[in-house]
Amino acid sequence: MEKTDYPDPVSAGGELTYTIWINNTGDAPAYNITVHEEYDANFTFISSSPPPTTGNNQWLIPVIEAGGSFSIVINGLVADNGEDYILNTASFTYEFGEGVAEETTAVIKKSIEIAKSAPLYVSAGSLLNYTITYTNTGNVELSNITITETYPSNTTFVSANPTPDNGNNIWHIDSLLPGESGTITITLLVDSPLPNNTLLINYVEITSNETIDNATSITYVQSSPHLLIGKTDYPDPVEAGNQLTYTINVTNDGNENAYDVIVTDVFDALLNITYTDGGTINGNEITWNAPLLRAGESIQLTIIATVKYIDYEATIQNYVNATCNKSYAEYTETTTITPPPYMGATNSWNYKRWCWWSCACKWSDYI
Repeated sequence: MEKTDYPDPVSAGGELTYTIWINNTGDAPAYNITVHEEYDANFTFISSSPPPTTGNNQWLIPVIEAGGSFSIVINGLVADNGEDYILNTASFTYEFGEGVAEETTAVIKKSIEIAKSAPLYVSAGSLLNYTITYTNTGNVELSNITITETYPSNTTFVSANPTPDNGNNIWHIDSLLPGESGTITITLLVDSPLPNNTLLINYVEITSNETIDNATSITYVQSSPHLLIGKTDYPDPVEAGNQLTYTINVTNDGNENAYDVIVTDVFDALLNITYTDGGTINGNEITWNAPLLRAGESIQLTIIATVKYIDYEATIQNYVNATCNKSYAEYTETTTITPPPYMGATNSWNYKRWCWWSCACKWSDYI
């Protein structure tokens, strides 16, 4: 028994033909010869000539005359499972003996792989780094390789190493030997602001004259508003009876818009509020509502008050806070109140004027 294969090597996914010869080298006919084929797991039977007697792998030959021969031609398909070779075994039996023939066929693996590594999370407004690795995992040289990147929405290309050959997303490689590999690093800038958990989906494809592969990576954007609040007073110190102005600044320096921002100011009992810049007074609190404070934006609020008359120096603290569903900030401003310059001259014009303004005593008492 003899056996041949064609072609050898064979391409993964390609067709393979086996030819079996059973030769009678004796001087008498051989009767009832049974030929049995054991196919490799990566070989799929398509057809044969003559057709099998049983199933797809057994033939019954009634007789081979002395000096004669019988041939079987088998056609099949080689699987593309990453195998390096396939093994086929044919055997025969008849009344006076048996025989075996094996054939090993090398498999051409035209295979390329591309992989991409990327962080699972990235902050809005920060840099996003990708690393692409490509490898010829087959056993033949690949030619005319092209790598094409499709960058995610909400990102801007910053740099790549090596530099792209076309635009900012295409690289060309003339050839790649078996086992040879390479890397590409890419840096993108993520937009800001972005809603939290925005998906950044990146797709890369590698093609050659022989094969193709692709890879996808997903990164989640982490975003949140971050409120800052500050407050200034003018003048400080302030004389009792005079006007005091507070200026409040609220800033969202986060990377996500802030919604339903509430600013609350708690003012001292020594103040009479005369202007709230649209705020609502409730007891000793003033509140403002801002439905939307975009990332990077600020709002300014003004409070004007008259300081009540006192005949002593005092320190008051004004407390303010800003809050939204994801952030909180607070600030305290301290102001010194000085009494009017009447001390030591109770019968002076200043004291009389102060008494008249405050209605604490009668003008006639000091005439």
